Amino acid sequence: MRWHLFGALLPLHADRSTNERATKSYERPNKVPDVAVDVGDNSAATSLISEAAVADGQDLKLLDDSDAQGTSEEVSSLLPGAKAAAVISANAEGQHTPWFAWPLLFASLVAFSSAAVVFASIPDVPTFTLAAWRLQLTTCLLSPAAIYQYMQLSTADRKRLLRNILLVLASGAFLGVHFSFWVWAIHHTSLTHALLFSSAAPLLIAIGTLIMRKPISTGEILGTCLGMVGVLALTQANKVDRQVTLAGDFSAFLTAVFFCGYIIIGAHLRKWLPIFLYATPVTGFAALLLSIAALVVGEATFSGSGNTGLFGWMTDKAYLPKILYLAVVPGIVGHTGFNALLKWMPALLITLALTVEPLIGTFIGWSVGLAQIPGVWTYSGGAVLLVSTCIVVVAGDRRQQAAAAKESSCMSQKVFFEDASDHCNFTTDIELAGK
Repeated sequence: MRWHLFGALLPLHADRSTNERATKSYERPNKVPDVAVDVGDNSAATSLISEAAVADGQDLKLLDDSDAQGTSEEVSSLLPGAKAAAVISANAEGQHTPWFAWPLLFASLVAFSSAAVVFASIPDVPTFTLAAWRLQLTTCLLSPAAIYQYMQLSTADRKRLLRNILLVLASGAFLGVHFSFWVWAIHHTSLTHALLFSSAAPLLIAIGTLIMRKPISTGEILGTCLGMVGVLALTQANKVDRQVTLAGDFSAFLTAVFFCGYIIIGAHLRKWLPIFLYATPVTGFAALLLSIAALVVGEATFSGSGNTGLFGWMTDKAYLPKILYLAVVPGIVGHTGFNALLKWMPALLITLALTVEPLIGTFIGWSVGLAQIPGVWTYSGGAVLLVSTCIVVVAGDRRQQAAAAKESSCMSQKVFFEDASDHCNFTTDIELAGK
């Protein structure tokens, strides 16, 4: 279930540069007209901008990002003497970390890490069918929240969602393929190896960044190289561990590859699309694709029951509790818990905490008899892979912070207005930041 979380974390990193800007450096001219400002859905930003730029009862007009092309018309109708409007984004920073956040972090980690163990406990259900079951129920549970968020969505954002529907479906396709490889890997290699390889997404993103010649730090490059050493060590484990297979390891690696596609699209859509309104159609489309795949390859039928039924989890008492657990505990509890923690904890801390998922998952699997104690190659290769992942995550966060600091030092957003009677132009600099 780490797929939802990373999709939520990446936009947070992407917006970090906006969050760290100086605030309230505003100088009013003798005559200040009303101000039109874009702050998206952030009520904290609305309050901040109102306090900084709109004084003495001036009107504040909120414009949506998706309506950028119509900004001039909006401003003209609002302010007859205005030629343009300020377009400003701001976010509120996390607050003081309460004591209960740490137990919640631990509970969320355990919930996330237990998912692979439950999948491993259902070996008699074919891959596409089991993955489809998991996402079918999750879609049902997410739908009420998605409907509520859709009702709260502005008309402009509803149109924006329709324009981006192909991206939503592409994200769902990546998610469906990700889950199919994930379930197959769990059933065809050791639990530890499946967890380790599927957690290598940060390394793959760093490799992709390097290939596309985008900015990347030395630490990220060194961490990625170290990660490759860990992967090579893990591939030697099949010689001494009978549970480990190269085919299963490769399937787990492909899990991370398609997961990257999912979170890259999510990083774009989650900048403006609410979490449940993003997760529900993506999960639903992934469930649809997996259900079709199960029917096409003959794994399941509409009329079948048990492990041969497309909806066999609904009627079989042996499967229903486990599928319900997968949807509620790792899916809802783990996912919701991590998203709640983003309010009080840095995204970097949560991302690093996720790197211990293979350790917790392996311990849970061993305690219930579904995982063996790893061999020396798994210990050594796994340790190197986890350390390298931490290096890449930390180095990437520092690079983003440095870029944000450089940007904020030279950034000054201009607001141009023209007085209707005097036709005199003036410029106002507004620099805002989240608290």
